Amino acid sequence: MKKNFVLLLCTAFAWGCSGGTRRDRQEKALGLDRYEFLAERLSGAHGKMANRKVAVLPFSYTDRRESDDGVVVSERLLTRIIQEGKLEVVERNLLEKVMGELKLQYSGAVDETSIKSLGKILGVEAVITGTLMRRSDGGLEINARLIKAETAAVLSAATASVPLDWESAAAAPETARQRVGPPAPQPQAPKPPRSPGFPEEWKYRENLRVAEKSGASLVDYQLLVKFDSLAAIKQGRMKPDCADLRFANSDEKTGLNYWLEGGCGTPEARAWVRLPFLAKNSVKNLYMYYGGPAAVSESSGDATFILFDDFNDGTVEESKWRLLPGDCPLREAEGRLEFEGCGTGSPVRRPWLTSVRPLPPASVVEVECVSPRFITNGQMHEIAMRWDGRTGGGYGNTVNAVLVTFFDGNADGTGAYIGEMREQNYNKRADAKMRFAPGVVNNYSVRDSGRAVGLHWNGAHVSSAETAFAPGAFLGLAAREYPSGEKAYFDNLRVRAWAAAEPEVYFYRPGPDGGVARKYRTKR
Repeated sequence: MKKNFVLLLCTAFAWGCSGGTRRDRQEKALGLDRYEFLAERLSGAHGKMANRKVAVLPFSYTDRRESDDGVVVSERLLTRIIQEGKLEVVERNLLEKVMGELKLQYSGAVDETSIKSLGKILGVEAVITGTLMRRSDGGLEINARLIKAETAAVLSAATASVPLDWESAAAAPETARQRVGPPAPQPQAPKPPRSPGFPEEWKYRENLRVAEKSGASLVDYQLLVKFDSLAAIKQGRMKPDCADLRFANSDEKTGLNYWLEGGCGTPEARAWVRLPFLAKNSVKNLYMYYGGPAAVSESSGDATFILFDDFNDGTVEESKWRLLPGDCPLREAEGRLEFEGCGTGSPVRRPWLTSVRPLPPASVVEVECVSPRFITNGQMHEIAMRWDGRTGGGYGNTVNAVLVTFFDGNADGTGAYIGEMREQNYNKRADAKMRFAPGVVNNYSVRDSGRAVGLHWNGAHVSSAETAFAPGAFLGLAAREYPSGEKAYFDNLRVRAWAAAEPEVYFYRPGPDGGVARKYRTKR
């Protein structure tokens, strides 16, 4: 009889399951969130492994209930393990593909034989899996294990309790209510503090529908919502600065983190909303609230994105960035990140910023960039993806990275390159011709699936290249070291989750007969 490693009883690891209170004290003492605590404990066994490559499998309930909760837990844990930097993690899409070929479900139990098969096909030395149990306080207990694929030996185990801050099942969309008012109370798992009086004291609410289009469940995904703030402000329903804007999950009361990108007071205001979970091929309700007269803004890029920096505090934040100094100036000035050229020739090294934490294997980097003027061999903006975090040699170039370069200060009309830097040898993979204008803000989006990199410029796709080269997982920012005195600016950088197809977001507004919805679809 096959052993089912996902359904191992907690008593087998009693030392790690000795009570939620003790675990809570341990996690708080370490200053970690629950998923970071698990990642730190599991990654601590890296010294027992010759090959540090692992696969993070979905977790399952000890009572065998069917749920997507294990997908959420494994995805969040995967992200923290990558950020811990001690283990190399197999990308989720590849894992799903292999599990499909082995006729294994991506949610549910995985036995000893299947673990061995996954280890051989994926080339991993170990897998991370575990069990879930609902707690009486509404939270979720996670029992996680790092299991050697070949022998099934447990290399490390850890336990933590987390709030159930997502819906554990996808339900069909409700009929939108025409009356705007406070929702009926419903049981809810513990949540972070919310706005005082929310949502009861908010006067207006609109129903959003979100349709998943990629065929894969999305965890902690950033949605773009476009809405007409001008009409609501003119009618006196929304505060002129949009400070009363709020978003709630489908229970109509659990607040969601969001960042107001801009456009307040216009017909096309833009807000990004962090959605904890969206099941594959599902449609769910969200709610947009406004009309809270005493509300102050809760817009937060840091709470919404994987990485966010608006460069407004006048100093490079050490919690987000590591500075690799060069010969030229790099500073935050007037709410932007400023690079300044200081010379010509390979002896002049340019500075770099590299992210403190690695990025997930698939992610989207979006940033606003400006080159004040055009000149021959003018300034440029460079973004390093999958970077090993090292520079060296002439010009202070990266050693190993996938590079995206925008020549937006160059008068010769060159657009953008996608290339690989392998031990400082550059290999261009794709380019794009774009007609830039000096001093204009350009919105760049670099979309990395882990197997290909696509470029979008001001909302339009301009180029893409297949590349599996992945020497590291850090993000880097830089500009050209020359001409002396010429500047390049970065602003409003954010990193968000990647999906093969963006979810469709639209307002649900019943027609005159109260039946058919009018869909106001939002486009990026």
